[in-house]
Amino acid sequence: MTHTPSTSANTRLSLPTGDGHHVEATFGGPLDAPATIVYLHGPLGGSADYAAVGLELDSRLDATIAHLVYDQRGHQPTHAGDAPTMEQLLDDLDLVLAHASGEIILVVSSLAVIVVQEWVFRHRHHQLPVAGIVTVAPTTDLPRRRDNGAVGSRQYTLATVTSALVTSGSGGCASTGGVDAAMRLLSSYRGGNADLAVVEEILRQTPTWVLSGRDDPVAVPARVLDFADRVWAEVAIIDTAAHNLARAHPCAVADTILAALRVAHDTARYRAAP
Repeated sequence: MTHTPSTSANTRLSLPTGDGHHVEATFGGPLDAPATIVYLHGPLGGSADYAAVGLELDSRLDATIAHLVYDQRGHQPTHAGDAPTMEQLLDDLDLVLAHASGEIILVVSSLAVIVVQEWVFRHRHHQLPVAGIVTVAPTTDLPRRRDNGAVGSRQYTLATVTSALVTSGSGGCASTGGVDAAMRLLSSYRGGNADLAVVEEILRQTPTWVLSGRDDPVAVPARVLDFADRVWAEVAIIDTAAHNLARAHPCAVADTILAALRVAHDTARYRAAP
């Protein structure tokens, strides 16, 4: 079940996929909103992670923008089935984005940045359908082996990432089931084939923001700053903050999203000018 961050009237969407799955999403806010914030949570998270962020945005903007949230399939700690493939995650994201209105700001957490990298690569021959991307505690390092056995550019100890996620994810689900679910899911994240050099070049042409915590055990500052530098992103590091910023620091996350909305608004006005 999804939880919308918007205080406006909500519309539940059950979106059928090509493989028989249904993406359960919630659209909150005006149907003709000038902008929609689409939230993409990370492993062991859920759509409820951004509830406080959405409330903060609505209080500042008088609920004039829309929010679109959904639970990524296979990402919950109670999930006991097979992990979704990367292609399924990308198909789901495309399906959800098609239901956004106005300028779209994509907000993505944690290791789900890898999903966005693969999504950007999928659309490399077309204009991205988003006006900006906000990454929260972005984590792009993950063990990834090519067919020849060589270790690729996403390098991190899988056990370390899993341990940190189960202790900092939604509800702090440090359980055997949570660990097992995380291990299956993170293994499926290795199923992508994006050329990261191409992805970074596209992101340099897309307004991008990075927000992270100095005490984050997963998105460590050195890696976060390197990622921000490679994609020319605006970056802010919160002192004494850890991984789950949307829950612990919703005002800071809202500030970053507002910066993205301002750029999207100015860009749209420039395009509309005679």
